[in-house]
Amino acid sequence: AYQHKYQSFLKTRQWWQDRCSIVYPTEKEVQQQQYIQVLQHELRVFEVNKTSLQEALLEASQQGDVTDDTYTKTPPPPASVDDSKVKSSIQEWKNITEEIEKLKANITMLTEEKSELEEKNENSTEENEKLKAKVVDSETYIATLTEEKTLTNEENEKLKVEVSDKDMLIAKLMKKEKSQLKEELQSLKDTTTAEDNEKQLKEREPVKDIGIQFDYIVPSMGFPTKQLNSMSFMSYKHYNT
Repeated sequence: AYQHKYQSFLKTRQWWQDRCSIVYPTEKEVQQQQYIQVLQHELRVFEVNKTSLQEALLEASQQGDVTDDTYTKTPPPPASVDDSKVKSSIQEWKNITEEIEKLKANITMLTEEKSELEEKNENSTEENEKLKAKVVDSETYIATLTEEKTLTNEENEKLKVEVSDKDMLIAKLMKKEKSQLKEELQSLKDTTTAEDNEKQLKEREPVKDIGIQFDYIVPSMGFPTKQLNSMSFMSYKHYNT
């Protein structure tokens, strides 16, 4: 039964270790990742807008005499091109370029922060592995102590049973010895009573002898034999009663 419980405990511990080995990002990391994705999306949008503006400027330059540095300078527009529209497009292109640079800087900064967080996460993972190892050692030690405690309890139960059996045996022997002692005392008492009775009987025997002696003494005194026998019988009967 204990081995089955120990195997179940090992399976449960392995399941928790597998669950703990999965590294989940923190809330701050999730927020930063989402923000980076938003910035990357905006960057792609700005890149598309920048391409569109470049195409518009290229089209405008083809319609008039525009040099290669049209992207950084505002050339005199041809007669067929609206001057305000060209200026607005160039300014918008510059603004988009500035926003793109800012977004790139933000993405770089957030990427560095993400790298730092990942490094901290790796350090935390190493610490977690060390703690897991300590937990495993502690659990093994606890399991060993639990097994020893179980064995000790089993030994104590066996000792209790042995002590109980010995107590019953001692009680039985004492009862038997007490019974034997009682019988011996009764036997001794009976023997003493028999000896006392025998002694009393012996004390009465001389009285009987006197009656018998009297039976023999009487003839010498000249009494008739029949009368003497009658007196002897009466004398014997009197002393016996």
